[in-house]
Amino acid sequence: RGPKADGRVVDMLGGELAGKTCEECQDMYEEAMERADSIYDNPAVIAQYKELVKQVTVREKELAEHTGMCNTGQKKVDDLAKKWTDALKPLVAKLHLRFGEYMRQMGCEGEVTLAEEPDDYERWGLVLRVRFREGTTLQPLQAKVQSGGERSVSTILFLMGLQSTVASPFRAVDEINQGMDERNERLVFSRIVANSANVQYFLVTPKLLPGLT
Repeated sequence: RGPKADGRVVDMLGGELAGKTCEECQDMYEEAMERADSIYDNPAVIAQYKELVKQVTVREKELAEHTGMCNTGQKKVDDLAKKWTDALKPLVAKLHLRFGEYMRQMGCEGEVTLAEEPDDYERWGLVLRVRFREGTTLQPLQAKVQSGGERSVSTILFLMGLQSTVASPFRAVDEINQGMDERNERLVFSRIVANSANVQYFLVTPKLLPGLT
């Protein structure tokens, strides 16, 4: 039946040619070429192929355009984000120092940090952490951790720190001194008086300690 096909060719082409003679391999080659020629000579297949090539070309062009638009839009967002954060972070740092100073004057400790969420600016915010007792660590300001009086002290000191950092014509907090003990209420009132050099404060409350000056 003629010589066997070269072993190296068999290894390259796989088991389909295993045990085939050169004549048999030639027959398989010619059969494959006939199938290829029949496809090439089929006008419907050629037309379908050309249409698909045209569609691919159009889609590639559209993809390139959309990619360019996305890149341009992303650069604008990145530039605006940098401009915004470059202006915001110094304000947060200033607010952190002022709030911490006010808390230390009360015999406590506090900090303000910026919570950042990449690519989701709606979730950005300020985080207040406070400590009112020795032997404890700074904890986020929340109802489950601090008492009502501690939260009131933290809130009014934060607002006063915010007023000195970012000017606002008016801020209102309802019954801010509720829940405070006498010592904290006097200290907070003194802080309000000290901060009233250039702004006005209206303190509306059903309860006010006597002897406040």
